[in-house]
Amino acid sequence: MSTCAALPSPVGSDEKRASVTELHARAESLATELRLEREATTGKLAEVERAREHLSQAFSALSADALKSNNQAFIDLAQATFGKLQEAAKGELEKRQEAIAELVKPVRESLAIPALPPQR
Repeated sequence: MSTCAALPSPVGSDEKRASVTELHARAESLATELRLEREATTGKLAEVERAREHLSQAFSALSADALKSNNQAFIDLAQATFGKLQEAAKGELEKRQEAIAELVKPVRESLAIPALPPQR
């Protein structure tokens, strides 16, 4: 029996140690790379959240401005419409008062009643 066959080969053992050392170094490198990527991702997520909050505030401000503008436009339109209707009604009332005055004029003249001043 030969004792050489039972002893591990020093060359093969050195190669395995070098391979294991290289794998450990690669694992550490990958772990460091993964940690850096996670940190970068966390930073990017924080930026996205800040941007979302900023956009949300901007949208709220714009929608409030739009609502205020629309409300003012509605009020202006309602006032203009109401003013036109009021003027039309005023004109209609004056015409009716004049028509009534013309109808009762002959009766007033025959009874000699003085004319009443127009009411406003």
